[in-house]
Amino acid sequence: SALGQNAAFVRPVDVRRSEVDLGAPLGERDPLCFGKTAPIWYTRAGNAKETDVDQNLRTQLQYDARKKSVAAAYILWLFLGSFGAHRFYLGRTGSGAAQLALLLLGWIPFFLGWFVLSVWWLVDAFLIPGQAEQSNLQTLDRLSSEASLPAIPA
Repeated sequence: SALGQNAAFVRPVDVRRSEVDLGAPLGERDPLCFGKTAPIWYTRAGNAKETDVDQNLRTQLQYDARKKSVAAAYILWLFLGSFGAHRFYLGRTGSGAAQLALLLLGWIPFFLGWFVLSVWWLVDAFLIPGQAEQSNLQTLDRLSSEASLPAIPA
């Protein structure tokens, strides 16, 4: 292969590390290279444009790992919706706690709380896609502000 026999031990360089000379082979400075000279693509950071692309890619990968799935929210809604699990999953902890309280204490005023909870549960079926999208946009905004880069289009 193009990486040589030590392909399993090659890892990307964190270009933010100040102790690495980005133009020089890593050699003995990086124990994962085992004294071998690393390939040029492994050691060079390139220009600022490539670093921005790397940061955009990192932001995109973090977004993909943190984004909320509408399908998962619907599964939680169907099986654990009366507990408010889908709302906790989508980051709406206040209303999730209110649904849980209605479930636990709804029997006290002549089961009126359970009736309210069942209507709320049905209405949530229509609200889940919008809530998931809003949660994902908030995640993207948070990641973009952490990276101090413009937002990546969804």
